[in-house]
Amino acid sequence: MKLLKAALSTFALPERLLAAGTRGRRGALQGGKRGTSVTVLDKSTGTMFLGDLAFVGHLPVVDGSLRGFIAVTDELSSLHVARPIPGHGRAGPWPEALEPQARYLRGLAADVRAAIKAKRTLSEAVAGVGVTGGDWKLVDAFHKRNVTAAYAELEWEE
Repeated sequence: MKLLKAALSTFALPERLLAAGTRGRRGALQGGKRGTSVTVLDKSTGTMFLGDLAFVGHLPVVDGSLRGFIAVTDELSSLHVARPIPGHGRAGPWPEALEPQARYLRGLAADVRAAIKAKRTLSEAVAGVGVTGGDWKLVDAFHKRNVTAAYAELEWEE
């Protein structure tokens, strides 16, 4: 939880969101999708809005660091909150609702690494890396983009 704890700050939520005087925590999770993805925790109800970091049913979108997204997904899975609200999809049992996201991201990383190790080009990887982790919506819109982003990040690993 070091990424999460390091970036959290306490603030008073606006009255239009919650009753006046309610205290919450806002987090900017570093290393995630875009470097800083915002979450909001209402401590009085245990409700956490996970924004662009939690996908349930909708294929996760890698628009930042894949490795960072995997690390943040692991951190989110370890949270004990009463009402986690994903940014995409329906709320469900926690942390089980996040397991398909974790499987997809790990599978994407493993498959792209295998393609790179096999000296496949980016085009070959985009055409050949399959979708894992669940029964996803919007695969056609985002999977090839995710493979491209993952390849660009992982091709320089040593």
